[in-house]
Amino acid sequence: ELGVPVAARLLDVAEEAAERALERLADAHLLDTPALGRYRLHDLLRLFARELARQHPQADRAAALTRALGCYVATTWQTFHLLRPGDPRLARADNRWATGGQDFDDEQAALAWLETERANLLAAIAQAATTPGVPPELAIQLTHAGFGFFWVQGHWDDQVQANGIALEVTRRLGDRTAEAQALNDLGDAQWRQGRYEQALASQSQSLAIYRELDDRHGQAASLGNLGIVHRVRGRLELSVACLQESLALRRELGDRHIQAHCIRELGMVHERQGRHQQALACLQESLAIYQEIGMLPGQADTLRHLGIVSQRQGRHEEARAHW
Repeated sequence: ELGVPVAARLLDVAEEAAERALERLADAHLLDTPALGRYRLHDLLRLFARELARQHPQADRAAALTRALGCYVATTWQTFHLLRPGDPRLARADNRWATGGQDFDDEQAALAWLETERANLLAAIAQAATTPGVPPELAIQLTHAGFGFFWVQGHWDDQVQANGIALEVTRRLGDRTAEAQALNDLGDAQWRQGRYEQALASQSQSLAIYRELDDRHGQAASLGNLGIVHRVRGRLELSVACLQESLALRRELGDRHIQAHCIRELGMVHERQGRHQQALACLQESLAIYQEIGMLPGQADTLRHLGIVSQRQGRHEEARAHW
């Protein structure tokens, strides 16, 4: 099922011309229109269309597919800007496919497009990775750009599937930076699925590559994720060590948002250890940074944890106020 913008890239025509062509086919009952601006072939016609496509030179088919997949990549990067502004992954957008996609007014419009295209995006990652003549980097780019969607909506199975494909491509191409990112994001999804030992293995491999590359942003991210997994596994001293090293790097890099996140995570570990005063100090510092940068979700989550610590200290009215 395709939308007009992607169909236009396939045909290499303006969107208005593509829509007219699609509407003529729909009027002739050769296409279904399940929703406004969406088109799909009937099953038998899809088989016939595949036969017709094979009559075109392979290079032409690959070029058309590259244009369409490039549209998906560029548009997904646009959604990432809205869903995770300031995320270091934005620096990984390849200039070849960072522009030329669809624009959105807000996060809700971006999420609506992503949900509509969800099956297509996963299929596009697999197709880019395996189709001769199509740059395999498109699979990596679409996976990196899709992280915001997977993370916000909790599509952990999708995140594992996409990063598994991207990881194979990065190793085939010898792209160590992209390999480390794929391992980082794979581990992030694995721990959320409860697959803690696999998550630790993925994050440890990611950290080793980032150390090899002297990528301090990457090291901080992998260390932070390792700290979280150690916390949920009850390995609290290991968690503190990872989070403190991650925090030191974040302070060196000046990343206030992730500093606040690391400090909050440290507070949660101290709370698990029964160190309530240290937990309160960390959470209050984290809250102050979130308030300074105006990040409401971070403030809300930190206040929730402040309420938990206050309650466990017997300060119930204070806990109620935080909540």
